Amino acid sequence: MKNKITALVCCGEGCWKHAVPALRRAGIRYPKDVSIFVWMNPSEQDISDPPLSGVTQNFRELAREAFDLLDKQIRGEQRLQNVQVDYLFLEGKSSSLPRRKK
Repeated sequence: MKNKITALVCCGEGCWKHAVPALRRAGIRYPKDVSIFVWMNPSEQDISDPPLSGVTQNFRELAREAFDLLDKQIRGEQRLQNVQVDYLFLEGKSSSLPRRKK
C-alpha cells in the first residue's frame, strides 16, 4: 500500500482465497482500498464477500482446442495456428475506479 498499489490481479481461485484473508488481516478493505480482479470459474464468483469481479473462459473449449492442435502435430501437420477462445467478463463488486490523487 505504501507503493500506491490500487489493484490485485489473481490468476485463479487459489490466489484470491489467500489474498482476501491476508488483506483483511492487514486491515485493507476491497474495493475501497484496493480492487481485486480474478481469472476464475463462474461458480467461484459469489463465494467472496463482496462478490468477485473477473473473467472466465470455456475451459472445455480450451482443452478441446489444445487436444486438436496436439493431434495435428502428432499426425505430422506442422502448421501451428493461433486459437482464440472468447472470454466472459463477470461483474462483481470487488473492484472500483482508482482513487483520485489529492
